[in-house]
Amino acid sequence: GRMDTTISSLKKDPTIQQAWIVLGGERKLLGDYEGARQAWEYAKALAPSDVVAWNNLGDLYHYYLKDYAKSEENWKQVIALKPDYEQGYRGLYELYLYSMPSKASQIPAVLKEGIAKIPAATGLVALLAEYEKSITK
Repeated sequence: GRMDTTISSLKKDPTIQQAWIVLGGERKLLGDYEGARQAWEYAKALAPSDVVAWNNLGDLYHYYLKDYAKSEENWKQVIALKPDYEQGYRGLYELYLYSMPSKASQIPAVLKEGIAKIPAATGLVALLAEYEKSITK
């Protein structure tokens, strides 16, 4: 299948960062979260300035591996690498909201930073309004 193709291309050239991204995705679909983690961590090492592996790991560490500190580290790096990428702020927001209540007070700052960097990010504006409404109840 598709994974065999990916693996054989990596055997020919293990430095193809994009193939590691794909492999991680395939492993995640199969429920092999540790295998996905390894593939994406390797992709990150090959191309540390590429936001995709950091983004995927932010999500994987949060929802699948439940390693919230690692998730936070990855989301913060997504934002540092690509300040105009809405998903970085959204990922950090979800992490703090759902899984790190001790950091929930940082949510408005995270969202406001995103809104400042991406004026067109109406999704972040809506999340901020929703969050502020929920805490004033």
